[in-house]
Amino acid sequence: YRAAIRRSRSARPQHHLDDEPGPQVETAPLPGARQQIAAPDAAFGSVQAQQVQQLGNLGQKVALQAIQEADQTRIDDALNQLRESETDLTYGDSGYTSLRGVQALDRPDKKPLSKEYFEKLQQRQAEIMQGLGNDSQRKAFQQRSNDRLTAFRGGLMNYEGEQFQRYQLSVAEGTVASASQQVAQFYNDPAKIDDGVLSIRSAVVKSGRLQGL
Repeated sequence: YRAAIRRSRSARPQHHLDDEPGPQVETAPLPGARQQIAAPDAAFGSVQAQQVQQLGNLGQKVALQAIQEADQTRIDDALNQLRESETDLTYGDSGYTSLRGVQALDRPDKKPLSKEYFEKLQQRQAEIMQGLGNDSQRKAFQQRSNDRLTAFRGGLMNYEGEQFQRYQLSVAEGTVASASQQVAQFYNDPAKIDDGVLSIRSAVVKSGRLQGL
């Protein structure tokens, strides 16, 4: 009986795990795997392009700032030159403030003092503007220098008025002096004395009015 059981067991087929086929796993690449690997490179390229563009923009701003600073320096230098000319025309040896009384009013070229010296500064403005480097500099200089010319003309006209008043006072003083001399010389001529006294009185009144008395 035991021999029969052993024969029965030996007759059964032996199954081994290695002999049985298992489920097959496909190793095809995932569809998005290559795109995911390439994405960092594409992203880096985009960032790099932005950085290059930003550097380019920064370079343009630096270049533009350098141009603006160069223009402003030329404009400031031109204004300094005009200011020096204005000072010379005002307080220099031949400046208009060196002219007093009738000298300021009776000019050799018969032009009013304000017109004569204003034209001199205008001419200097044109010479300086011509020496600037570009239209932008010339335009900015003209705008700012025109303000200086306007102020210069105002100062000229005020000075001209002051010198006219000085001239009037000088004439009034001369009238008093000459009329007094007339009265003294023609002490025995009543008509001459009356004329002299009237002239003195008129001159004194005018002098007081000019001085605000």
